[in-house]
Formats: sequence, structure tokens, C-alpha cells
Amino acid sequence: MKDKQKINDNIIIMIIIITYLIINSTLGTANFTVLHNNIESNFFCFKKSNYIMYKSPHIIKKEDSKKEPKKKPELENKEKKSKVVEVGIPKTKKKAIALTFDDGPNNNYTLQILDILKENEVTATFFVLGNKVNKYANVIKRIHIEGHEIGNHSYNHPSFRKINNNNINKQIEMTNTNIYNIIGESPSLVRPPYGQITKKIASSITYPLILWSIDPKDWNSTPVLKMQNNIIDNLKDGRIIILHDSYKNTVILVKNIIPQIKALGYDIVAVSELFSRNDVKLETGNIYREIKK
Repeated sequence: MKDKQKINDNIIIMIIIITYLIINSTLGTANFTVLHNNIESNFFCFKKSNYIMYKSPHIIKKEDSKKEPKKKPELENKEKKSKVVEVGIPKTKKKAIALTFDDGPNNNYTLQILDILKENEVTATFFVLGNKVNKYANVIKRIHIEGHEIGNHSYNHPSFRKINNNNINKQIEMTNTNIYNIIGESPSLVRPPYGQITKKIASSITYPLILWSIDPKDWNSTPVLKMQNNIIDNLKDGRIIILHDSYKNTVILVKNIIPQIKALGYDIVAVSELFSRNDVKLETGNIYREIKK
């Protein structure tokens, strides 16, 4: 009787195995997992009859179905990182030019120009004459308070080529003294009158000498439009524009030209800032017209 029961059990087991394999091949592994989980508990009940059942290698365990999806290829991660790096690439320095004014100050055009500079949020360098400083002390104070640079343009505008070195230095020091007495600071830059300077004369002066690279000739009654075109045509990063705060046409020019220069992507700054932005140290006795790129 026991042998007959054993035979019957074997037949049942074989039927179950064959059924398992047929269903597995028909449904596929993923769909068969649920069916397997339901049958498995009954499948092993035959252990009591000392029969050991072996799972088909095609059957997936319960925990296998819960595996996380495969991670995206490393290539995608690398591409994402490269975009971050590109965003972090530092920008180059913005283009800049220096705007300068000679022969002031005065209570008329200098004040109008200061109003325009303030309205447009730009700074400039004013090369002033020592014999006007005390008379227009209020203007000197305003230039200083509003963040502009004050330079030395001699005391009474003589050509440095026509006076000796002692008189040149007197012209400079008298002007510096007058400016110091008003704002408590002395200029560190000198612009020789008429731009007349030689290397020999420059070597005897203990200040950097600042000339220019764009001259629209406002001192020669040049029409405003012609001056505007002159500046725009010669505009270049690191250049210095010379104007004079002594003429009505200069005021009109400044009002028109500042927005145009800014629209072309330039900052308008004082001379010292122009050179410091480009890591150029201004040295005494040297002549500077622009920063060459």
C-alpha cells in the first residue's frame, strides 16, 4: 500500500513539474512569477513524504521582482557634469575706456558735465589747473565727493618744453598743494599742457604722465556729430579720451556719447581704474597714452 502511495505521489510530482515548465514557457518568466508564488507553498508539501523538489532555474524569486531598475549609463552622468562645468567658466573682463577733462574747473560747464556723469553712473578724471582750484573750491570738492579722480594739469598751462625742470616741478607742486588744502589728498597723475612732453623731460618728473589716444578736438569748435563719429570710430578697449570742460559743445557731446559708448559694451572709468583693471602699474616718469591689447 505504501509503495502504491509512493508511486501516486511520484506521478503527481511529475505532473506538477511538467505543468510548471509548460506554463513557464508560455507565460514567460515575469508573468509566471505570481503563479509560482501561489503554487510554491503546495509544491513543497511533499517534503513530508521525503521528496525534495527542485525549482526550475527559470523561476524568479520573490525578492528578485523587487530589484531596482538598472542605473543609467555612466555616460549620461558625465554629460550632466560637463554642463555644470561649462556654466562655471569665468567671463572675461569687460571692455573699458577712460574719460578725461582738461583745463577746469569752472562753475558752468564742469557742473553740467558732473550732472551728466552722475545721471549715467560713470566716473572720469579731471585734470585741473592750479590757478583755478582755489577760486572753484566748491567744484573741486564735488568732483572728489562724487568719486571722480582729480589729476594735475600744471598751475597755469605752460608748455613743459619751454620751461626748465625746476619750473616744471614748481608748476606741479603748487597745484598739488592747492588741491590738498581743499580735499586733503594730492593727485598722483600729471597731464602736461598741450600734451607736450619728451622722454628726457618726463624722466625728471616724479609722477606718471597721462596723455590720450582719442582726441575729438572739442577745443577747435568741432561740430558735435563729427566729434561723436571720431570717438566711436576710434573706440577700443583700454583707450583714453581727452575732452575739455570749457565748451558748450563738449557738454552736448558728453550727453550724447556716454549712452553710445555704454551700448557698445564699454565701461567708462577714471584713468587709474582703467590701468588697475588691467593690472598695469603706473610708474613715475613714464608716459601713457592707452593700454595696448
